[in-house]
Amino acid sequence: MYTWLDSTAPCVLYTVFPSEVVLAGWEEVPEVVEVPLGSDIIQLRADARGHRLERLISADPSLYLDPRLAPGRKLSLLRGPHV
Repeated sequence: MYTWLDSTAPCVLYTVFPSEVVLAGWEEVPEVVEVPLGSDIIQLRADARGHRLERLISADPSLYLDPRLAPGRKLSLLRGPHV
């Protein structure tokens, strides 16, 4: 079975499981929400109990050491009034 990790890199996956089992759920990718954090951006992905931090985009290396911004951390979005 051949699978694609991205549009340019083919890979071969050897498994005893049928491809329907291995690839189940790949079509159902939740939307990523980008939230500004000052001059930086965090990307959140919705899950059953709120949002999970998917990615931090920042030029400040100290933010990557902040445990509150660790990938996989559960966060809740509070929407304020639009200005």
